[in-house]
Amino acid sequence: MLNFDWASHVRVAMATAGQQRWQANVAVAFGERVEAHSAETLAHSVRVASHAVRLAQRLGLETAAVRELRLAALLHDLGKACIPAWLLEKRGSLTDDEHRIMQTHSQEGHQIAVDLRLPAAVCDSVHHHHEHWDGSGYPTRLRGAAIPLSARILTVADIFDALTSERSYREALSHDAALEIMAGESGRTVDPALLRLHSGLMDTPQRTRAAVLRFATQSLTTRLATAAA
Repeated sequence: MLNFDWASHVRVAMATAGQQRWQANVAVAFGERVEAHSAETLAHSVRVASHAVRLAQRLGLETAAVRELRLAALLHDLGKACIPAWLLEKRGSLTDDEHRIMQTHSQEGHQIAVDLRLPAAVCDSVHHHHEHWDGSGYPTRLRGAAIPLSARILTVADIFDALTSERSYREALSHDAALEIMAGESGRTVDPALLRLHSGLMDTPQRTRAAVLRFATQSLTTRLATAAA
C-alpha cells in the first residue's frame, strides 16, 4: 500500500509549485511501484524534503525556489520505479554491477520529471543529486559550483538522512556520528559551505527530530496554508 503521507506531500507540493493534478497522479503512480519493493524509500524522501527545505530557507532562497526544491526532494528517488524489483529488495551490500544499475535511478528519475513537464529546476535537482563536489559523482560528473545549488542541497539532506536512518545492513547512526562522517566528506562529496550551514542547523538531535516530525504530521490544510503564505 502506498505511503499516504508521501502521496499527500507530493500532491501539496505539486499544487503549491503551480503544477496540475494529472502530474501529481502520475508521480503517485510511480511512487506505488517504488513502495511495492522498497517501503523505506518514500518515507526517506519526506525526511529529505524537511532537511532540504530548512537548509534552503536558511540560505534565504526565494519562496518559489524553496517550493520547487521541496518537490524535487520528494521525487528525487522516483527513478527507482525503473530499477528491477529484485535489486530494490536485496538485503546487504551491492556488487559493482548492481551499483551501476542502481545509479541509473537518477537518470530515470530525471526522465520521469521531464515527461511530467515539471519545472527545469526540479528536473535538474533530480538528475544531479548524486553529483559530488570533487566531480566523482554521477551521472555526469559535474564538479563544484557547476552542480545546481538545489542538487547540492539535496545531496547534503540525502546523505544526512541516509546516515541517521536504519538500513537493512546497519543500525541508524547517531546525530554526532553522522555529522562527523559528513565532515570527512567536506570538499569531496558535499559542498563545504552548505555542510557548515547544515551542521549549524542540526545542532541537536532533538531539534532535528522535532522539525521532521512537525513537517511529516502537519494536516493537509495546514501545509497548503503554510505553503501559500
